[in-house]
Amino acid sequence: MPIDGQRFFRGLGGYPQPRKKFRNDSFALPDPSYLSFKRLNKNRGALKLPKIGWVQLLGYRPLGGELR
Repeated sequence: MPIDGQRFFRGLGGYPQPRKKFRNDSFALPDPSYLSFKRLNKNRGALKLPKIGWVQLLGYRPLGGELR
C-alpha cells in the first residue's frame, strides 16, 4: 500500500494531514488494578502508571467514578 503522499499524486486520496499537537494523545492500560491515586494537596494529585511512574495532576475537583 502506498504512503499518503503517493496516494495523493495518484488521485486515490486527499491532501496529507500534518500531525496536530495534543490531538488524540490518549492511551489505554490493560489492567486498571495497577493504577493508584493520591491527593498531594487541595489542588494537586498524583497518579501512578505502570512503566511510567508517578504523574502529577492539577485539578481542584474530585475524581468521580473509578480509574480505568
